[in-house]
Amino acid sequence: TIHVAPDDAILVADGVFLLRPELRDDWDFSILVWASEQERLSRSKVRDVNLEQLATDLERLFRARYAPAHQLYWESVSPKELADVFIDNERPLEPRIVYRDKARP
Repeated sequence: TIHVAPDDAILVADGVFLLRPELRDDWDFSILVWASEQERLSRSKVRDVNLEQLATDLERLFRARYAPAHQLYWESVSPKELADVFIDNERPLEPRIVYRDKARP
């Protein structure tokens, strides 16, 4: 079923690598939330480990697949420079919000 939203609707899309060139023009406004590789790994171990997957397996997968993809994205796309708002979420209880000039309220 296709639903058509009203003209004044706001769609929030959440995901990784959404500022790639082929998607960039689809967004009117973008917010990039960042945390260091080590912090992302720590959170992943809490969030993604289950009884069938050991933390060491998860870390191996993270370092072999996710971390290199993330690094390639940052080096080739420069999402921090493209986002309207950049949030440093290294410490989730104390996020640091950085507004770019074009996004200042």
